[in-house]
Amino acid sequence: MSGITNTTYYVLGSFTPVIIKIIVVAGSLLAYNRILGLAYLGSLIIPIWLTIFFNNWLRILRDAQYSVISQVEGTVIRAITARGNPEAHVKLRDTMRERKNILIALINRHQFSLFIRQAALVGSQFLVVFLALFLQGKLHMTPGDYAKIIGYTTQVAAAFLDAASCLDSIISFSRAYHVFARTHGK
Repeated sequence: MSGITNTTYYVLGSFTPVIIKIIVVAGSLLAYNRILGLAYLGSLIIPIWLTIFFNNWLRILRDAQYSVISQVEGTVIRAITARGNPEAHVKLRDTMRERKNILIALINRHQFSLFIRQAALVGSQFLVVFLALFLQGKLHMTPGDYAKIIGYTTQVAAAFLDAASCLDSIISFSRAYHVFARTHGK
């Protein structure tokens, strides 16, 4: 029951603010100009798609990571109990090396995905600002309007990254449960 409560808390605490901020910022940008607001909403599709894509891309490594973790526990126990058996120590070293390689690959891919996601969010900010500069004569915007646009889009980007991080964690934990259930036949 506490797992469901924690998940609900994190989902509501992470996803609700980003949805509200997107609605408020898009509404404000639509008030300036319809093209500006729609361009920003359209540009947010890319980070959303990247989040889904990267979580699918990392799924195999996450499964391997959780599978190897349970193998490490078993090989450690065997290595401790079989003190005179060099095969158990070799198996432990091999399993730890495999765990290290999986962890390094997972961290590299995850950091790459975070960088690309952040670049897409910054790109959406640039799109809105440059579009506003292009439409400046039509919109009669002041420097304060540009500062407001940058501030609004930065708030959305920060909330989006927080929500995406929460989603990444939820998917990672669900993969851990999936590996556990598959291993134990549940």
